[in-house]
Amino acid sequence: MPTEVSQEEIYHLIEKRAKRLRKRLERGIFYIHFAIYSVVNIALAITWRFTGGGFPWFAVPLGIWGIFILLHFLMVSVFAGRGPRAQDWVRAVIEKDVERLKEVGMTAEEMEHLREMDTLHKGGN
Repeated sequence: MPTEVSQEEIYHLIEKRAKRLRKRLERGIFYIHFAIYSVVNIALAITWRFTGGGFPWFAVPLGIWGIFILLHFLMVSVFAGRGPRAQDWVRAVIEKDVERLKEVGMTAEEMEHLREMDTLHKGGN
């Protein structure tokens, strides 16, 4: 049987959900960035090969852009969610969700569902 829920617990569950969402979005953007990097640099290497070889000029954008890929990877994996912009985003999502819940009046069943979803996602993403 569902029990009465405190505002703190609701806030905590919504905060965890917002952080997971932020993490998934950041990973998705990184994967898109890496895919574009790969396709463009393969195309540059093929172009270099079929235009006569010579100096491997394609290595210049490959290396420079590769540094940015590495930095992006570090931001997504090591420093994820630590910056003020990320924290502001999470806070804005939380406030929006809390306001929405106040407007609709969350039922005990909906709160129980929120708890179950939190339990399912405890392990990570």
